[in-house]
Parts: sequence; C-alpha cells; structure tokens
Amino acid sequence: MGVFVLWLTFFITPFHYTDCFSVRQIGYGGRMLNERNIVTHGGARFQTNHVLRMLRHRGYTGYMIAKENTSGFIPELQIVEESIYEDAMAIVEQRKKENEQRRSVAQSSYNKTLLAGNLYCAHCGTRMSGFWHKDRYRLADGTVKEVMAPKYNCYAKGLKVRPCDGQQLYKAEIVDEIVEGIAKDIFAMISRMPKDPTIEAQLKKNIQNKENLLRELDAKLQSAKKELELYEAQIIKCIEGKSKLSEATLARMISRAEDSVAVYEKEIEKARMDKQNQKDTAAQIEDFYKEFKGWADEYESAALERRRVILSQLFSRIEIGRGYEVKVEIAMSYKQFLNLSENSQTGNRTVA
Repeated sequence: MGVFVLWLTFFITPFHYTDCFSVRQIGYGGRMLNERNIVTHGGARFQTNHVLRMLRHRGYTGYMIAKENTSGFIPELQIVEESIYEDAMAIVEQRKKENEQRRSVAQSSYNKTLLAGNLYCAHCGTRMSGFWHKDRYRLADGTVKEVMAPKYNCYAKGLKVRPCDGQQLYKAEIVDEIVEGIAKDIFAMISRMPKDPTIEAQLKKNIQNKENLLRELDAKLQSAKKELELYEAQIIKCIEGKSKLSEATLARMISRAEDSVAVYEKEIEKARMDKQNQKDTAAQIEDFYKEFKGWADEYESAALERRRVILSQLFSRIEIGRGYEVKVEIAMSYKQFLNLSENSQTGNRTVA
C-alpha cells in the first residue's frame, strides 16, 4: 500500500505541472506497478484501463464513495490534493478524441441519510459518513436476498485509522428515528412553553455583571501599571547607587509587575468578548425564539433536506454508540428556552 500511495502521488503530480497527460504515460504507470509486483484487487496485472479508473476515482482526494453517494471530506483518507485531481481530470477530457462525446458528471450526490455531517462516533469521536450499504441474507430455500439500506459508518473503525471499540455500522433508520424522537419531544416542549421573560432579564443581568467586572479589572490594571512605572523609575537610582533596592530585587519586582499587567489585560479582553457575546444573544433572542417555534410547527411536514438543516442547527453535536446509545447536545441558542437539567437521560437517549 505504501508503494502504491507513493506511486499515485508521483504519477498524478507531474500532470499538474506539465499538462502532458497521455495514454503513453498511463501505460507507463501500469508498467511501473507491474514491475513492482503490485496487482489489482482481483489479482490481475495492471492494464491501461485500470490505471485510468484509479486516476478518475475521486475517493483518493478524501471521500468515501458508494455508487452515486459521496461522503463529506475526510482528511485522513486524502492522498491526492483536490486541485491536482481536478487538473488531471481536465487534462483527461482534453486528450479525448475531438469527436468523442464528452462525459457528463453529476455536480452533487443525493444522500438519503438524515444526519450526515453532524453525527459522531461516541467511542472515538470520528465524524460518521452516511451511505447505502448492501446486506445479504440467505433464505430457507438457499437463495440469497440482497437489501440496500442507508447506514452510518465509522470509517476509523473499518480502516483502523484510530482505536475504536464501538460498532462500525449503524442502521440509519434506527438512529434517525431515535434522534427525530428527541427533536419532536423538544418541539412539543417549546410549542406549549411561552417565552420566559426571565431569560432576557438574566441576559441583561449578565451584561451588567460583565460591565462591573470590566471596571474592576481596569482599576487593577491601572494600579499594576502605576506600580510598574514606580519600579522602572528606580532603575536610574539603582544605577546611580541611590536606591535602597538591589538590582536583583528590583528586577524581580519589575518582572512581577509586568506579569500582573499582562494578566489583567488578558482578563479584560476575555471579559469584553463575553460581554459582547451576551449583548449579541440578547439582541437575537426574539429571532431565536421565533425560529425555534417555527421549526416545531413545520418539522412534521418538512422534506428530508429541510429536516436535515433543522436538526443540524438544533443540535450542535450528535453521538452514536454501541447498542444505539444516542447523545445529543442542544445548541445553546435554543437550549436557553428549555427547562432542562444539565444532562437528561431516558433509556438510550441523553440530551445535554
């Protein structure tokens, strides 16, 4: 595999710079593999068409591809830069016979999984990919039945990219049903819950507390700066031998004062950011509430694509573990409207 990766990187990169993609070079690439006794997955020697198929396979740029479905970008799988791949494909098209019909390429793939992009493995933290998986069942009469079904895949488990003691595959139907059940419970809760005026009051109180903290920190900063100026004024006296402080003592005092100034400046910057975040939230709270209520009204009748968007905004993170243990984290913008404890657990569902 290492030789193959090195070869693939070496083979594609020159085309990116020289624009000299040709059948001759493709054939040479096949010979390179054969000379190294590298065979296809079927055990055959490489032919020109094998090499061309590999070059056209977008999976090497960091995607898992199953039929017409493509996962999100997975950095750990990338061995060829996207720009190099695109340039190579453009050259392949340019080198076709002039009268050959150009192949059309789909610009996007349709993924029927609901949580693609926002589902993570609870065991290793890997972002799960959604794709169609073929299950085979042997019936009583000996025939084999094949069933295509959407599933979520922990590629880190399957490819052994990192340690993972969870499952590799989860049936999308089961996971989606659990997560949608949580979402519907939340929507039912917000539908019967009027906007709590204490939320806005608490935000205003938080802003006032941040303003008080800023005044306190600024006073400490100014005091630390004055102290530093006094110590620095002693430097000349110390040099002239008129100071009661030794050079070593004065250096330590100046260093401590400088550290205090740096600490207070850092704390002030953080307090300012916190205050601004609170002000932004207070300004948007009405919009968040209306949006939240709107989701509750439209979710049941919404199309898959719309439900996917709603869930990705409602939940900042969704995790799936063995036995279909699901944990969801509600985005703070919406969690503030719900009377939830820090972690609410029911059966195999955890809401945080």
